[in-house]
This record gives sequence, structure tokens and C-alpha cells, in this order.
Amino acid sequence: MNWGLIACGKIARKFIASIQSMPEAHIKAIASRSNAATLKEEFASIEIYDKYDAIYADPAIDIVYISNTHNFHKVNVIKALQSGKHVLCEKPLGISVEEVAEMISLAQENNLFLMEAIWTRFLPAYNRMKTIIQSGMIGEVRHIQANFAFNASSWGDENRLNNPALAGGAIWDVGIYPISLAIDLYDEAPVEVIARGVLSEDKVDLRSSLLLSFSGERQAQLFCGIDIETQHDAIISGTEGWIRIPKFWSGERLELNYGGHKETILIPVDMPTSFSYEIEACYEAIATGQIEHSKMNHRHSQIITAVMSDALAQIKSN
Repeated sequence: MNWGLIACGKIARKFIASIQSMPEAHIKAIASRSNAATLKEEFASIEIYDKYDAIYADPAIDIVYISNTHNFHKVNVIKALQSGKHVLCEKPLGISVEEVAEMISLAQENNLFLMEAIWTRFLPAYNRMKTIIQSGMIGEVRHIQANFAFNASSWGDENRLNNPALAGGAIWDVGIYPISLAIDLYDEAPVEVIARGVLSEDKVDLRSSLLLSFSGERQAQLFCGIDIETQHDAIISGTEGWIRIPKFWSGERLELNYGGHKETILIPVDMPTSFSYEIEACYEAIATGQIEHSKMNHRHSQIITAVMSDALAQIKSN
């Protein structure tokens, strides 16, 4: 399939390297409003557009990858779907429950594939973790703890992370990873969300602590931030043991403790890049006529968005 890319920042460059290493994938065009001239020199074999609409009008493009700032995801996803393209959109898919519902509805109406690009869910170590949980080895999962924070304090007020106009902040950018983990493992919406955080002068969330309660007295204790550094670990605790995933959002190692037995399992990335699994998943779904992938489905995108929106509303009102 031929890909068209909307925007070309740091994440998109990793995505380009991933596609170029896969023989079945081809980048037909890249659209950038800010650095089209530079891209023409850098990628001589790829069509470079300085307008996003050129991607949607290109009949040779089958699927669009969207990686511009969060506030522009919805408008570009909608345009791509309206032009008959499949879509892989960087997280978060949208910045409100209403936005995400509208995008999913349009994908369904047009029978087009749409997925939020939470690539963590497709990694080998992550999926081994899920297999172990499903086997019952650690019993019933009752508690999830996950942290993801890094220090971007020196990046400046104009950086997208610190800019409220660009939907900056910790929850949209990195909080989505621990939230996604909890929603995936419990496979339902929480019955209660309690969130407390710290805001910048511009009302951007700098760090947030979330306690999610689920049915059956199950919980998730989550933390995210963009002004301090933490370990990026997740611990999944069950009635018979626990699993720890160091650097859970991109990890390649599992630490198990169950029935008095301790074990470390290494599951390295065995494709050209970590994004390769996500790209392969797009092909897998589209080839079988699916408009969503079972590992990152539309229902989960809606739940994740609802949790993030609820958490931000609480933080900004307290």
C-alpha cells in the first residue's frame, strides 16, 4: 500500500524509517507546511507537498499517517476519511469524546480502517505479558501501577508540550500510555476516575496522579508528567503473583513473581523498528476488511479519551 504522511516531525521520521525497511510498504508522499523545501532535499524519491490537501487529493495514496499536533488530528482524520483513505493517527486520536466519536462514526460509514497509533500494544514483550495474564499464572489482576514522566521544563513555552493552544500537557502526551495499559488489561471503562495534578501558569497539566476504579474492586494507580523524571515501569498485580515491565511503553523485558517463583523473560524487538509491528497490524486488518484492529480497537480509543477528558476536567477545576 502507498502511504501519505501529514506533517514530518521527530515521530514521523521514525515512522518513515520503519516503512522504508518494510518491502510491502511505500511512502508515496509527505505533506508539510513548515519544512517542505528541506524535505525535498532530504527525500528525493518521495513526493513532497506543502499543503495537506494534496495528500487527500492524491489518488495513488491508500492510507494516511497523521502526526501533527494534537489539536489538528480531528480535522485531518476527517479529511482523510472523506477522501476515501484509511487512517493511522498518532495518539491521542482526538482531544474530546465528541471528536473521537465523530471520527469513528465516519470510518464506519465509509468502511475505512481507522486506528489510534498506540504502538506499545503491538510490541512482543507487551503481548507476552498479556498472554501470561490470560493463562492465569498470576491469578486475577486486581491492581495496576504505571508511571511515565520526563522533564521538559527547559523546552520553553512555545514547545507544543507547554502550549495550551496545541493541546499540550502531560495527560494527552504521555498519560495516555499508562491509561491505555489499564483499559487494555481490564477491558472496560472505569466506574470512577479521581485525578489530581499540577498546572502551569498557562493551565497546561505538568503532572497528574490518577486513581481509576473498575468493577470487581480492581484499581489502577497511574502517574504522568512533563516537568520531572520518573521510572517508566508498570507493575501488574494479581491474586497469585505479579509482573513488572521496566519501561513498559517500549520494554523488552518482563519480571515475573508467582507461586514463590521468580523469572525474568527477555523478548527483544525482532523487526526493523518498534513501529514496524503497528504498521504490520494496519496491513493485517485492512487485508481482512476490518475497519479497526482487535489490539487497539475503537471502543478502547473512546474509553481512553473519556478518562483523559475526565481527569483533565478535575485537575483544572481543583
